[in-house]
Amino acid sequence: MGFTLTYEGKLRWTKQPEQIYDKMCTYIAKHKAASRWSATLLHDTVMLDFGNGHSEPFVMEFHDGYVFGSYTPDVPVNLERLEIQKGDFRNLLSLLMTFQKSFQVWHIKDPYGLYQAYSVYKQLRIKVRDLTDAEYRRVFRIHRNGYKTPDAFLLAVITEDLGLSDCSELELHLNPNIDRELFRCPIRLYPILATWLYETASCRGFRVSELNPEVHPAHVISDVDADVKSFIFGIEHFFSVTSEKFGTIPGYLNEAVNQIRMLYEYIYLPALHAQYDTAMQMLVVYRHFVSIYEYLGFTFVGSKTPVIV
Repeated sequence: MGFTLTYEGKLRWTKQPEQIYDKMCTYIAKHKAASRWSATLLHDTVMLDFGNGHSEPFVMEFHDGYVFGSYTPDVPVNLERLEIQKGDFRNLLSLLMTFQKSFQVWHIKDPYGLYQAYSVYKQLRIKVRDLTDAEYRRVFRIHRNGYKTPDAFLLAVITEDLGLSDCSELELHLNPNIDRELFRCPIRLYPILATWLYETASCRGFRVSELNPEVHPAHVISDVDADVKSFIFGIEHFFSVTSEKFGTIPGYLNEAVNQIRMLYEYIYLPALHAQYDTAMQMLVVYRHFVSIYEYLGFTFVGSKTPVIV
């Protein structure tokens, strides 16, 4: 599916089109994947030819330091994932990111937000992994049972993992050993999620439910507690909820949560909205959910109701 990328910018007063041309030449020299490329500077026009015999050149024509233009890349768009395959277009986006410091204003747009997503992707440490065959089957099974929105679907997953028969039982199954702050939070989802992690997951080599301050080092318990809270606060938007009291709860404003929020806003939402079929949407939801789970170091070890202490 074709699309057009548009760009506009204004060079910093110390910069000239020659500096953009130099950046192109430097990129070509440093990247083996761009070895076929060639850059040309003619007056105030910079042109990049991909040398593959079919892609149109990328042209930047400057007028008094301003540049406006558009480019139609010769690449397919994967609407399920909005992922950019390795190749000339992906390398072009990487090149365009190097221009940022040369411009006072530098805007790039496309119908799918691919440039924005790619720039975020370069900063992300979260790997959105593929689902296994068993996970695919699980998604379609739960979807067939009528859970067709992100929040309903994920609550159904949690209900199943905890060995409960219905989502209505979740609030009756809250584990009293979890952090009391989560019980005091006005959003009842938080202790539900904490109970799920507490009773089914391990983290940093320990089953969460078996951590004991009388046995385990304080720093281990503190780190796992922060991971639990980062997961809860990072995925809240999957459930269409937000808390107004984040500042009062430790573990919210940390790098892990920032990473999850970037993933959610720039990768997850565009991929979700690109799907019109709810089954495919739930695949997107589950992919991102389990990827965040694994990024924070959680491993599913199965339901085991802990001894109440």
